[in-house]
Amino acid sequence: MGEEWERIKISVYSRYLQSNMRKRVALWIIFGISILGMLFSGYLSYGELFQQACSLGTCDAKVFSLPSCVYGFVMYLAVFVISILGLKNKE
Repeated sequence: MGEEWERIKISVYSRYLQSNMRKRVALWIIFGISILGMLFSGYLSYGELFQQACSLGTCDAKVFSLPSCVYGFVMYLAVFVISILGLKNKE
């Protein structure tokens, strides 16, 4: 009975490690996507706010007098911060 119990404990622990590893891989992927999103929306925001030029198409998409790409940048920044907090968590 003791050997069987050890096998069960090892199996449960290995499943925990696999699950934890999957979460960390997912967080790293989200982290990478958020960096790409910040770069892209930051480029578009900079072009529309400071250069008064539209990088892609028209400049008609404004929400509360700000280009919509600014809100995209803020959203990707929030996802970036949350993914960093998730990666710093030891659990």
